[in-house]
Amino acid sequence: MPYFGRFKINIQKSELGIYEKDTAIYKHLNLEIKEAGGYSFNKEVPFINSKSGDWKIKNIDGINYLYLVYGKGIYDLIEDEVKLSLEGDLYIINTRPRKNEKNVEKLVLTRMD
Repeated sequence: MPYFGRFKINIQKSELGIYEKDTAIYKHLNLEIKEAGGYSFNKEVPFINSKSGDWKIKNIDGINYLYLVYGKGIYDLIEDEVKLSLEGDLYIINTRPRKNEKNVEKLVLTRMD
């Protein structure tokens, strides 16, 4: 599956909103999605709910979608759907932020290896 591996934030393609002014802080953000299970970001950021956790696959109408699971909320799991662009980048639309923080409209991650 093309979701597994190491990825780095693509500042130019991402839509960071209020975090645009702090790109120097976020330009080194990396994500590793392990085939055996689990994911981890290399640092905590306000616009991602959890630095690490598990992932799951949901099959919707015969198509598999990857979700990063951040934990359990009041009603259901707190998770973000990870999409794959035609260029092979991963992206998340409207990230689930940490409590009392703002989300990012589009977070784009480019494969490192």
